[in-house]
Amino acid sequence: MRRLNTIFRRNRRGDRGAVTALVAILLTGGVLLGMGALVVDVGRIYAEREELLTGADAAAWAVANQCAAGLSPCAAYTASAQSYANLNASDGAVTVSLVCGLNPKISPTSTCPAENTSSTSLSRCIGTRAAAIAAAGSGAVGYVEVYTSTRNPDGSTLLPPVFARALAGGSNTDGTPVGACSRVTWNTPAVVGPVASFAAAVTACVYNGLTTNGTLYPATVRPIHILGDNAAHTGCPAPTLLGARSGFGWLDSSDCTRNLTYPSNTAGGTAGLLSALLFTSCTTVLNAAVTSGTPVNFPIYDTLSGGTAHLIGYAPFVVTGWRLTAVLGLLPQTRNEPAVGACTGTEQCVYGYFKPLPRSVPGSYGVTTLKRAG
Repeated sequence: MRRLNTIFRRNRRGDRGAVTALVAILLTGGVLLGMGALVVDVGRIYAEREELLTGADAAAWAVANQCAAGLSPCAAYTASAQSYANLNASDGAVTVSLVCGLNPKISPTSTCPAENTSSTSLSRCIGTRAAAIAAAGSGAVGYVEVYTSTRNPDGSTLLPPVFARALAGGSNTDGTPVGACSRVTWNTPAVVGPVASFAAAVTACVYNGLTTNGTLYPATVRPIHILGDNAAHTGCPAPTLLGARSGFGWLDSSDCTRNLTYPSNTAGGTAGLLSALLFTSCTTVLNAAVTSGTPVNFPIYDTLSGGTAHLIGYAPFVVTGWRLTAVLGLLPQTRNEPAVGACTGTEQCVYGYFKPLPRSVPGSYGVTTLKRAG
């Protein structure tokens, strides 16, 4: 046994320094530095991207919430996105390289560039825009995408490596661009049942103009034109085939009312000069509204296709008066026309002002649900 112990002790003494020699070989051969670069540098890239993605998520959610609330808050989207992205960075500095999206209250066209569909890109939003819109449901779906990227304290935009420069030929390695993207959608939730509405649809442009983009609702009597001068609603296009040069156009109805489900409905229109067919029933509805002071729900539409309007919501309107024509645009009859701003000639107008609906009311213009979608 003593001999065996002696042999083992001798073998252990012979192993001394073997690990040191192995480390020296691996170090001089660049293996350890390569593994260090792989573990540390690549790990830093993914840690950086996680911060950027967290900031993009927060920024996209904030911007979507603002744009869903109204056009005026939405105007500050750039500052909001930058602020939320910075707050989610460990060094408080992030480059918000792009904020884009689709706001159906402004335009049916997206402001985003063509999608990057590469499955290996870590800086693109997950999924496609079409899939995100489809998942949000029917109606006027909006979305925002926020793209973030690295910004170092010195202002550079590349994440510098720690170990890579120690490798042979690594002295010229400037760093790696790191980016992330987040997408949030919003939509008007459908109501359980139909909403009793006045049989005339108002353009979103006119609604935004009369309510300062859905943020101010002054109780100032204003005319909404049916057949009138397009300049009455400055900046709004003149819709056609609904009998409206500006303002709003009649919807198909036998009693000047429609039961509509928002925002999934479309509705056909009636030519303006044939509005005599609606004259008696419409004056009855409007007179009742003036007498009671109860707002009537005006449908809001964003686009026209042929003689059909795409309805995106509704808004209550307090009717204070009206001016309508009975026969082929002639012989106008009026009630409570204002001293200033009244319609003239063969113009047809409804006088009054919009009132806001609580955002908790489903189907109202501006009510939205938000969803992270990429």
